[in-house]
Amino acid sequence: SFSAMSSLLVYGRLKHKQPSVTPVAG
Repeated sequence: SFSAMSSLLVYGRLKHKQPSVTPVAG
């Protein structure tokens, strides 16, 4: 789904900016 891809992109960006914000990091 497109939503999933968008979520992954946003998650990746957030992870790069704030690695501490990764409670659901598989």
